[in-house]
Amino acid sequence: MQLKKKIGIIISINDIRKGMRKVFTLIVILGITVSAMAQQHGALKFAGKASFSAMGQTIPVESDTLVYSGSDITIPEMVYNAMMSIPSFTIHGVSFSMNPQTRVVEFPEQNFSEVVEIKGKNYTLTGKLEAAYDHAVNSFNLKMSFTGYGPHEYTYTIAGYYVKNYTDKMDMSVGKGSGAYNYSTPSATYSVRIYPEDDTQKMDVQVQEYKVAGTVMGDMTVGVHVIKGLTYDSEKGGYYRDYSADEVKAHITSKTLDADYVLNNSNILVKLTEKNAVTSIIDTFTPGDMPFPITTTFPGQTTAVKKVEAAKAETIANDAAYNLAGQRVGAGAKGIVIIGGKKYLR
Repeated sequence: MQLKKKIGIIISINDIRKGMRKVFTLIVILGITVSAMAQQHGALKFAGKASFSAMGQTIPVESDTLVYSGSDITIPEMVYNAMMSIPSFTIHGVSFSMNPQTRVVEFPEQNFSEVVEIKGKNYTLTGKLEAAYDHAVNSFNLKMSFTGYGPHEYTYTIAGYYVKNYTDKMDMSVGKGSGAYNYSTPSATYSVRIYPEDDTQKMDVQVQEYKVAGTVMGDMTVGVHVIKGLTYDSEKGGYYRDYSADEVKAHITSKTLDADYVLNNSNILVKLTEKNAVTSIIDTFTPGDMPFPITTTFPGQTTAVKKVEAAKAETIANDAAYNLAGQRVGAGAKGIVIIGGKKYLR
């Protein structure tokens, strides 16, 4: 009997040790995962709805971006009104623990104190924060309250979702069909986040500024713009949105352009792998009242502007040009011109 009891105790102890090793291994794996993400992608960005409260009033923010790196959390600028805002600052040395069952990195309520320069003067902001990073759905929720700037207490909250950047070649087609002119740029970046809203999985895409050299309008730069609310379309096989009515604007510059343009007749399709990594982005739009559509394809297949396209551009530059009234105009004429029976914008 004594021997059986001893064997039972030994087995129980061994089971406990095995269980503890499993839990410890899971915690280590989660820790390595978070560290690996930080090393591979740099600081992790999470964008989402936020709010800033002061003096009894809450200011909602449609989209803010919080940055998380190791034990540091960078808070975006908090704007209360035109006269009062607190610039972005980093909270250092934040402590956290990991729940291996839920795959959540938990930041329990804790105090912080950071010196922040506001309007040329240093202030010590002290307060409390709590947060949670859910690795399973790539969300980061944070709430904090603090004092130290004026007599008021401030509260900031954000419900963010992971923003991933994709950088690769991009092709651009200007016009339609066989009459289109094709170009490429070696580097374009898209920032993509997926998030739930009203029981629907949605996607936002931020197109970073990109430049395309040697187009029919000269070197072209398309500024940063954001397309929101893409939803999955099973027929198209990806996240899609017709954003013609969204009033999305981009600042476009070229030899003849330099203004903010509404992107009309516009739609975007983003295709993903099973693990939600972007495989392709096709974006079509018409800047303002221009007579031609632009389609960008990411990642692009073209490595350089084709010589034949350069020859087309040269022909357009040198051929006889006419205005909309049918009158011949010189090579330096601006606006819409007709060359070879087709309309072009100079």
